[in-house]
Order: sequence, then structure tokens, then C-alpha cells
Amino acid sequence: MNNKTTTIEIDLDVYQAIVNYSNYINEPANDVLKRLLSLQNEMHPLQKENQKTETGGLMVKGVFLKSGLKLRKYYKGKLLEAAVRDGYIEYNNKKYTSPSAAAVNAANRSVNGWKFWEYYDENNNKWKLLDTLQNK
Repeated sequence: MNNKTTTIEIDLDVYQAIVNYSNYINEPANDVLKRLLSLQNEMHPLQKENQKTETGGLMVKGVFLKSGLKLRKYYKGKLLEAAVRDGYIEYNNKKYTSPSAAAVNAANRSVNGWKFWEYYDENNNKWKLLDTLQNK
């Protein structure tokens, strides 16, 4: 394996595209590009974890997001809405494999999707920060 690296400059839209293609939160850009360019055969352990499930939900970083889970964010005076469907987070007619990938697209900047999105807790009939699911 060649461990030599170099630094490159990329535009913000290229960076956002890399984040959108990420399979899990904080997947290194180098890993995303290797996968997209078919330069890597092995699946990263976290990539295996963020996969579609038979029930249509999505497992992300050890947290199961059930199909139909509603997400929202009030951002810059607008209500942004997303939902978990068919093993993805759908936002603005696009599919994402992590809350952060969807949040980066929504905010048009780098953000932590777990702290960005709220989810609707049907048990309590309240909106809660998605991050609270990681602490259960």
C-alpha cells in the first residue's frame, strides 16, 4: 500500500459532493474518493454499519433510524424537512446515507447532522435533537 500523500485544493461544491457521497459521518475524503474511483476493495467497518436494513430503516453509527422517521430544522428562517425512507435519509428529493450528508446539503456548509436535525419522537409527541438518539 502506498502511504504517500499530497495536498490538493478543491472548491466548496466539490467538497460538498464528497460529503454527500460519504457512507458514514466523518468518512475521510480520501476514502470516499478511493471508493468512487474504485481504488479500494475493502469496506471500512463503519461503512458496513451504515447500511440499509430489511425494514427500510437505516443504521448509522450504531443508531437505528426507522423508516418514516421525520427530521426537520429551522434554518435561516426556513423550515427544512427530511425523512428516513427505504434505507436512506431523503432531503430535497435526494438520498443520503447519513444525517451529516443530508445536513451539509441543507446548510450548504460543513455541519454535524446529529446536532443539526431534530426528529419527531412519537412516544412523547415532541421534536428532539437527533443527537439524543446516540446517547440512548
